[in-house]
Amino acid sequence: MSVMMRAKDVIEKLRGHKVRGLNVNFVDRETETERLIDIFEKRPMHVLVISGPWGCGKTEYARALTYALGVLDDYISIYMNLSEEEAERVLMTMKPRVREAAKDTLTALFKDVAEIPLRMYSFLKMINQRFILRNQIIVIFIDEITRSLDKYKISIRDFISSMSLKLYDLCDELRLKRLYPVFLTSEQTAAQYFLRERGKDMFTYLMWNLPKEAAHELLDELRCPVDNELIWQLVGGNPRGIAELFGLGWDLEKYVTAKLKTCEELVQYAQDLGITDYLSEIIEDADNIKPYVPDSDMPEYSFTIKLLEGNIVIPIDARFERLSNVPSNEPWIGEDKAFQVPVYYWGIKALIKGRKRKIGFKDVLNEIQRYLKG
Repeated sequence: MSVMMRAKDVIEKLRGHKVRGLNVNFVDRETETERLIDIFEKRPMHVLVISGPWGCGKTEYARALTYALGVLDDYISIYMNLSEEEAERVLMTMKPRVREAAKDTLTALFKDVAEIPLRMYSFLKMINQRFILRNQIIVIFIDEITRSLDKYKISIRDFISSMSLKLYDLCDELRLKRLYPVFLTSEQTAAQYFLRERGKDMFTYLMWNLPKEAAHELLDELRCPVDNELIWQLVGGNPRGIAELFGLGWDLEKYVTAKLKTCEELVQYAQDLGITDYLSEIIEDADNIKPYVPDSDMPEYSFTIKLLEGNIVIPIDARFERLSNVPSNEPWIGEDKAFQVPVYYWGIKALIKGRKRKIGFKDVLNEIQRYLKG
């Protein structure tokens, strides 16, 4: 069976996954699935690090894909969330015998789930004693990977180096077809360190928010009573933003007002640093954001760190291989950098243009409407 046909089967299964908290079927991610299946089927083994905007749906997608890959006989996919404590909540996989073996291994081998990435060799060897992994493609999604590295004070460089060596040792010893650890992170400062280590055995990938058509499909599923284009201009297809609005009963004013506090703090910080002109340049073009330079004393670079740590902006440059198609011709998205959700772009722009310390929902709405009218 061709890679495209196998991907088609996985995508069909993916659509049957129920999204937690919203009670709707999974929407979109066909492009990401096709590209990942192509990587797993054709590319040499390596560690995948997937970054993306906070709330873009990485966790839900990893869970859904773990579920959907169960349709392929020669795949074993396991999802683990290191922010959980109980084995029942840490681990998910769709093959029952693998699930039982993995849970027993967690209980027997680990006192702390954060140890798992550091002892992947032992983890897979113990599972193999219960369920033969020979000739299988093993995909292990590990969410919140930085929790493990921070807790055990292990550098990203040492971790990637060790993991890369173990890939081939494990494949040879257990006679696996392939092994792909997939690490998920939304922490943009951590992502910068992963970027430094990208190379032969580790590559960085970008997952983006839902495209406009899929975002509108999700809004229709949720029976959103608000103009879809206005929602797009506020959350840009960010699933967590849509879920947040859904939880607020589609009260846009409450949503925007909560985000404006962050915008006001950022503008005040820029004023304190004496770089308001630089902030105006960022609003003019997101690519004007200075690069991440942690040891620099220049105020512009300090501001970049603030934007990254606050999950306000994100690099989207060529160092990332894109799993998603990133929208073009949107004012909050540049070629190399972007605002994670557009509400921050519109809030900061309204503050700068109005020359005010505080603004309200109507100021942001007016800014969006002026843009839409051209």
